[in-house]
Amino acid sequence: MADKGTCRGVPTGILFALETGKTVLLLSLCILLLAGCKERGSHPDQIAGKQTDPLRFTDSLGREVTLTHRPERVIALSASFAETWLLSGGSLVGTTSDSHTRKTFTLSEDVRTIGTIKDPNSEAIIALEPDLVLLTTEIPSHLALSPLLTECRIPHAYFHVERVEDYLFMLQACTTLTGRKDLYQTNGLDTLKGVERILANHKDPAQTNNRTYLLLRSYSTKIRAKGGDNMVSTMLDELGYTNLTDLHPSLLEELSMESIVWEEPSYIFVIPMGDEQAAQATMDHLLATNKAFAALKAVKGGRYHLLPKNLFHYKPNNRWGESYAYLAKLLAR
Repeated sequence: MADKGTCRGVPTGILFALETGKTVLLLSLCILLLAGCKERGSHPDQIAGKQTDPLRFTDSLGREVTLTHRPERVIALSASFAETWLLSGGSLVGTTSDSHTRKTFTLSEDVRTIGTIKDPNSEAIIALEPDLVLLTTEIPSHLALSPLLTECRIPHAYFHVERVEDYLFMLQACTTLTGRKDLYQTNGLDTLKGVERILANHKDPAQTNNRTYLLLRSYSTKIRAKGGDNMVSTMLDELGYTNLTDLHPSLLEELSMESIVWEEPSYIFVIPMGDEQAAQATMDHLLATNKAFAALKAVKGGRYHLLPKNLFHYKPNNRWGESYAYLAKLLAR
């Protein structure tokens, strides 16, 4: 891939789409983007000891990504992806604000914050002159960045991680770029072996055909049911249980107590969003004010669990085995 030149011809529609809801003038944004996409100095692969052969991999969208050198100025647009890159032996120049509250890794003081996970700052990204940007397929604002990054000749890759296999797919791509295949073994294949061991040894003591669970996301002001398109459901499905939303899809739109009471799920799991104490307070309020929910057998029988964010909201990465073990232990009670 050639060195980056000036960021010419950025479509007006793209710029406005990226700045939806902001009051930044088009002229000001263009000036910032042009400044950020200025000509670089000597090509990195001209430096002694650097990778000289092109590095190629396919991302989760099926896009072939090509880099001319091992990336040294990487931006990750989520805490989970920031950690994956660090586990691959890489370093970061920028990431989103959620990375600073993640408790499983620390960032160096010179790593810049480039907005939030749902609203990354395109100007800040361009200004850092990255040679790789890691994005998720799950957030519209990330997908909307691709045309701009392409125009500015910034390599970028999208990943979708909801299963341990998805994590391995991303980790393999990242360790290919860093040249640390040993870390793919340590933080990837060894993690998979741990998951397989837990699944093989899991014994469910349930004496009933009712092997259902209700999965909820608790916010500071609301509670929503989650379907099978997330990593917690994936793990519980592999452990032999069925999401209640598979039987009653309408629960995804409205949390109907009638359907929940009718099915009497064996377990209720809650993923806290945002502030964990606020999420806990929301669930406590539901228990105190909704007699039908409080009377559910899962609640009265101690099978109602608030899950830790580090293992079930954020991608667990090299701790997938801990996430499976945590759920298997709850199901074995």
